[in-house]
Amino acid sequence: MDESVEQIIKIRQTAGAKVFKGAMIAGAVIAAITIPSTFALGMIVSVLFIVAAVVAFRYFNAEYEYDYYENQLTFARIASKSNRRDMAKFDVSKTELIAKKNSQEALRLERKKLNTVDFTSHGETEDSEIVVLYAYNENNEMERVFFEPNEKLTAALQRAVPRTAYKLD
Repeated sequence: MDESVEQIIKIRQTAGAKVFKGAMIAGAVIAAITIPSTFALGMIVSVLFIVAAVVAFRYFNAEYEYDYYENQLTFARIASKSNRRDMAKFDVSKTELIAKKNSQEALRLERKKLNTVDFTSHGETEDSEIVVLYAYNENNEMERVFFEPNEKLTAALQRAVPRTAYKLD
């Protein structure tokens, strides 16, 4: 029987994203105010700022999707609830370690020079709830992945990863 688990988490906007969106809105307003004195240039600049603001609002309205199916754990980014893009895929049967972020097992591997990917919500989550996964990607390279699985996904991963690699207990 193939088990399938899916989880979606909303990405909290960073301060930089809020500042960028505010700057785009302010730029559009300022450009619109200057239309009477700059004519066509003011119109073009205001349209450019409005388009940039719309794109920024769509891009920063994002979620991460964790999808586990047939020993494959896939991470995807969903922008504006419509554009889905796969970010990473891992074969969990080849997992080296899955543990809490600040556990002794995870800290032992922290100094390894690995590609690190963060699929957390960047929100009010405590470090004790964040899980780190050391696994091989599609290119057979080990990566360090931070994510926030729920109980259902954690249970599915416990059944799939090697016993020696599972340290979430």
